[in-house]
Amino acid sequence: FVHKKNPPLQRRGFSVLRALGPAATSLWPAMLEAMNESTGELRLQMALAWTRVNIEKHSTAFPILLEAVETPTSPQLLDVIDTLGTLRKTAKEALPALRRILADDKRPPEFRWRLCLALVRIDRGEIPACLPVMQAILTKDQRPNYRLVDPILSLVEWGPDARSIGSDLRAIIGKEGVP
Repeated sequence: FVHKKNPPLQRRGFSVLRALGPAATSLWPAMLEAMNESTGELRLQMALAWTRVNIEKHSTAFPILLEAVETPTSPQLLDVIDTLGTLRKTAKEALPALRRILADDKRPPEFRWRLCLALVRIDRGEIPACLPVMQAILTKDQRPNYRLVDPILSLVEWGPDARSIGSDLRAIIGKEGVP
């Protein structure tokens, strides 16, 4: 499927490769060739798969990921952001574009907390910019909410640097009926 000129089949195949991750390393030469021959969303999917399969060689796919985050209209933007977060400090070049996306407060809460998680994984210096976003997510919905678990776990990952919104966390966790 890597070399087939059948985009729907290739998209499904690259999704499988992303799920397989390093177990699909033997396919990376064919993936590289296919990635270099393709364009658009298919090329982006290949870059996402490439990064999951062979993270040590992510620099090959990084320009594609960076281009996608600099023009944030891709339906796969959140996958790109998550992938950049997994690259940690090596994705610092993407920080300006990620900050511009963070400034768009019209995005849904899940998108914004995952963006903050990626920003902080790339550079812990982004915590001060992300804390107000996380605080807004946590305080917006006053009902007990399982969707808050992931943002709370993100704050735990940030450690003492997230202490300033501890009172909001205590208020949410202390509500009757919260598991």
